Amino acid sequence: RNGAMNCVKEVVEDALRGHRRRRTAVLLLLILLTLLVLFSGKVRQRIIRRRMDKKEEIRLESDQLLEWLQRNGGQAESIAIRQFDHGGEKVRGVGASSSIRRGQELLRVPRSLFLAPGKKAGLEQQEVTLAAEIAKQFQLGSDGQYERYLQALPGREELDGLHPFYASNEDLVLFSDIPYVSAIRKKRTVLRDAWLKHKNGDSASSSFDWEGDFDWPEFLHAFILQLSRRMRIVLPAEKGGTSEETIALVPIIDMINFCGSKEAANVELKLVDDGDALVVVSKRSINEGEELLLYAAAAEQKKKENGALVYQYGVMMGDNDVPSQQLEKDVCESLESAIHEIHGRKDQKHKIRMLFSALVYECCQDTHSVRDPSILSAKPIRTSGS
Repeated sequence: RNGAMNCVKEVVEDALRGHRRRRTAVLLLLILLTLLVLFSGKVRQRIIRRRMDKKEEIRLESDQLLEWLQRNGGQAESIAIRQFDHGGEKVRGVGASSSIRRGQELLRVPRSLFLAPGKKAGLEQQEVTLAAEIAKQFQLGSDGQYERYLQALPGREELDGLHPFYASNEDLVLFSDIPYVSAIRKKRTVLRDAWLKHKNGDSASSSFDWEGDFDWPEFLHAFILQLSRRMRIVLPAEKGGTSEETIALVPIIDMINFCGSKEAANVELKLVDDGDALVVVSKRSINEGEELLLYAAAAEQKKKENGALVYQYGVMMGDNDVPSQQLEKDVCESLESAIHEIHGRKDQKHKIRMLFSALVYECCQDTHSVRDPSILSAKPIRTSGS
């Protein structure tokens, strides 16, 4: 009997121990689940808070920029700077803050606010002089007129992985069979050579001249800003003179994004008051919250194919109504090999590399050499309004 009792006792004790273990396991599981819920909730809250912070940051920036514009003689009506979705990416642009009627003047920027080269010259000299002027204004900081505007422009770190003028030497060589990529490589070499001569006090032997002393990263950043944001403006002739063509950064107007077809544009530019102001006028009624879009040809006074847009803005447009120059079959086959060589290599230059790859596909449509467009899934990269 004692043996039987001992057996029963052991069974009961084992059962109790098992129950305790199960209860402990259940408690641990409940604790883990509670912590997981709390953690995921906090993560969600942080994400929402970041999104709200970004919206608030852009709203504040918009208010300050428009106030700066009005303080310096400009005008703005029914617009605000906002973020818009382009190809799955959030891009800064200008939108309607209230309903807009057709023919309404939305922005007026006086000529006194144009950031321009300041002297007559050919385009190549103008763009270098303008870059130097931008770099000088950055150095002036709060002592300059443009501090609030310059603070809103993309910095070097932001553009480094986006604009093709920041492409690695390796990638520029790899894609150099594309004429526009070859042009980027040559232009960057010419600019650095001119900068070195200027830095060493040998400006006389350079094709370019400018005032100011800047580091190479500062100068390249300023050059990319003028390239990707400038407007080409034909100023009316003064009495007894001839009309003058110049390039300039026109604050806030340069934050309006582009579209590739004239029909898709809902605003247009007009030079008024004998060239004393550039205004943005609505081409049709625009709903509150809708993005303002300029026809891409408006900034440079001419249409451009996607290769030229890549060179200047670091962007390709699916609705571009200008056909791309097609490359020879052997060139396309060589470029296809280059694409496969770099496919899957992801680093800070990845977006630029994918942009070049997408340009290959664009320029090789006639030969059908590039058989796998899935590897060219580069999203449009906007720098003109970012």
